Amino acid sequence: MSTSTETQINTDLSSWYYFPEIFSGEEIDKIHQLAESIEFQEAKLESGSNTQNNYRKSDIKWLTPEMKNIDWLYKKIIKLSSQANNSQWQFDIDDNLENLQYGVYKGDGGHYGWHMDVGAGLTTRRKISIVIQLSSPEEYEGGELELFTSKDISRIPKKKGFTILFPSYFMHRVTPVTKGERKSLVLWVTGPPVK
Repeated sequence: MSTSTETQINTDLSSWYYFPEIFSGEEIDKIHQLAESIEFQEAKLESGSNTQNNYRKSDIKWLTPEMKNIDWLYKKIIKLSSQANNSQWQFDIDDNLENLQYGVYKGDGGHYGWHMDVGAGLTTRRKISIVIQLSSPEEYEGGELELFTSKDISRIPKKKGFTILFPSYFMHRVTPVTKGERKSLVLWVTGPPVK
C-alpha cells in the first residue's frame, strides 16, 4: 500500500480506543529503566524474510513478566485493555499478555512496512494490539504510526505517553524515521483463536 494523492490522512481517532495521557513522565522513565539492562536485538519478521531491512528496520528488547519491578506495568495494561475491549469490541480475551516489546526506530530510516499482528502459530491468539509512545514528538522526525482499515489512513498522534489500542488484524505501519529516535512499547492482548 502506498499513500497516493487519492489516499486521505485521517486525524479523527473515533474509530480507535486510546488514552492520550494515561502514562506519566515518571512511569515512562520507569519503562526506560526496565529496558536498560537488556541487550538490543535486531527485529525479525515472523516469516524470517527481511532482506537488507527492506521491510522492517528497528532494534527491540523483550520485557518479560518475570522481571523485577514490572508488575505495575502489566497490571496497568491489563486494566486498560479490559476497559477498551469492554467498551469497543467485546473480544474473547484472557488476562495473559505476551512479552512487552520495547522498540527503537533510529534516524537512519528505521521503519516497519504495512503489516498485521496476526498470522500463524502463536500470533493466531492476538486480539488487541497496543502501542505506547515513549518519545516526545520533538525527539524525532518521521516515524509516523499509521493505521489502514478502509479507504483512509489514520495517523496516530506522537505525544509522549499516548496509548492506542486496535484490533490486531488492522493493517498498520511506522514510516521511516529521518532524524532522532522513536521509542515505543508494543504488546498484544491474546485470547482463544477465532473459529
